[in-house]
Amino acid sequence: MLYERQRMEQKISKALLERFLKNQCTRQELELVLNWLEKPGADEVLHEIMTETWKEDIESATEESGSDLQMLQWKQRIRKLTKNDAGKRRHLHTKTTKKSKSFLLRYAAVWVAVMIGIGAFWVFNSKKRGPLLVSMVEKHNPYGQRSQFMLPDSSVVYLGAGSSLRFPEKFQGSTREISLQGEAFFEIAHNPVKPFVVRSADIVTRVLGTSFKIEAHEGGPVNVSVATGKVSVGHIDNTTSPIRTLAVLTTGQSISWDKSSQKAIAGSFPVDDLEQWRQGKLVFSHSSLANMARDLERWYKVEIRIKDPGKAKEKVSGVIPSTISVKDAMNVLSITGHFKYTIQDSIINIY
Repeated sequence: MLYERQRMEQKISKALLERFLKNQCTRQELELVLNWLEKPGADEVLHEIMTETWKEDIESATEESGSDLQMLQWKQRIRKLTKNDAGKRRHLHTKTTKKSKSFLLRYAAVWVAVMIGIGAFWVFNSKKRGPLLVSMVEKHNPYGQRSQFMLPDSSVVYLGAGSSLRFPEKFQGSTREISLQGEAFFEIAHNPVKPFVVRSADIVTRVLGTSFKIEAHEGGPVNVSVATGKVSVGHIDNTTSPIRTLAVLTTGQSISWDKSSQKAIAGSFPVDDLEQWRQGKLVFSHSSLANMARDLERWYKVEIRIKDPGKAKEKVSGVIPSTISVKDAMNVLSITGHFKYTIQDSIINIY
């Protein structure tokens, strides 16, 4: 009997039985399994193989989802099922194919129930606990420095000075989500089934594949500008509230969100401005003197003081190569912005 069981186990492997249960057998494999079921001892071999497989799947699910009360309940259910069947196996020996098939179908039904339970358990815990063991990467640029790098999905990021970007080593789940503080230009790899999401303070920007720029420095407004494609911009009050759509932007469109007033202002801009910024230039297009000052402070690591508060809202335009000195930059901008300035060490006063 032992010799025959060993021979049967060699032909009827656990992998073959699993394929049979999943309806994945070839015609030859199906014939082999059905013939095997007619032989004495098949039920015992099947029981042992199935019990072993259950234990492996349970342990695997435990390692991935963690041991807790729900997984323990599944283990107890398996033990109960196998214990109840142990006393009935002697009555299942038969020489007829019909009864052998019924025996297998019984185990198939139990197998499916167990696998559904384990699957539901794993999905529930995945949603509850989130992705497991996902390492996060943070890129940070100090003042006076920019960088360019690629994300795990092959999207390209041009990160501005004084800015930080946080993203996972590998995008999991149904979205590609990152968080930005500061400013960056994105060239997003197209993926219609996995949207790209950027969280910047209380603003959520969602795209499928496009290029756009976000500016979200601490204490300032959040500005989103689109170079190509289509971008959805939304606002979220907290992590549990739904996202409220502010605008859907296309090429040349922008939106500015002011957190203090809780207002969004839509606008348009020359798309070439984004390309100039991506190339490393300082771009000012009808920017206020206050915003110009903050951008120059981040790049040149200086302090700029606007003596007359009324001048802070005045507009200035210009494209400045990032390689020139702060003095040369101020000379150009003072002409277009109609202001005067003095420089002493690292402090610039605007009059």
